[in-house]
Amino acid sequence: MATRSNVGYVKANGSISAVYCHWDGYPEHMVSAIEGFISNFGVKKFMSEVRRAQRQAGLRSLDSNEFETYGDMRDERSEGDEYKETERDRLNNCYAYLVDSRTGKITEFYEHGQRLSLDTMRDRM
Repeated sequence: MATRSNVGYVKANGSISAVYCHWDGYPEHMVSAIEGFISNFGVKKFMSEVRRAQRQAGLRSLDSNEFETYGDMRDERSEGDEYKETERDRLNNCYAYLVDSRTGKITEFYEHGQRLSLDTMRDRM
């Protein structure tokens, strides 16, 4: 069963860049996957992978070692920006995780479009 989410980062100017992710979006998986990926490869690589996933029809899954896009699976590409989420009020999937582009830390967490505290997110893990 898919647990949809959005994964992205907050730019220095406060705007966001995020992408739809189809699988494993629940906090118990996604928090450790994001933190592990950033620990393994750095926040710049994380941001680069978000942008790559936007161009490749969205993100299928993410773990601490890999972003798997639909382009990776079946050579899909995005024609427009339908896989980009650039406004917080559009983060309406089950979950959304936003990383601070300067610190590499998850700084925002949303559930069904409602912003919740990071402590609430971690309590669910």
